[in-house]
Amino acid sequence: MDIRQDREQNPFSNGLIQLILGAVIMWMGKTTWEQSSAIAALDMQVESFIEQQHNMVAEHTKIQNQLDERTQLRFTRTDGEKMSIRSAICATN
Repeated sequence: MDIRQDREQNPFSNGLIQLILGAVIMWMGKTTWEQSSAIAALDMQVESFIEQQHNMVAEHTKIQNQLDERTQLRFTRTDGEKMSIRSAICATN
């Protein structure tokens, strides 16, 4: 059977096929749009998490530096000499 003869015998089949194809294309577009929205939302969450991680690392570094500065300020040269004398005494015993 020829395609032309089929169209002549059933003129609605061509329109029905186009309708079905159009519906499939619309559904695929909608699904793609929804997935891209979900991916964009997930990407924003990941970026937020990474930013929080960077902030935590920066805060940790800041605290560590403050502790180092306080520790260095507490020990004077005389404290260092006392500790070296003590370690020398312990080493001789």
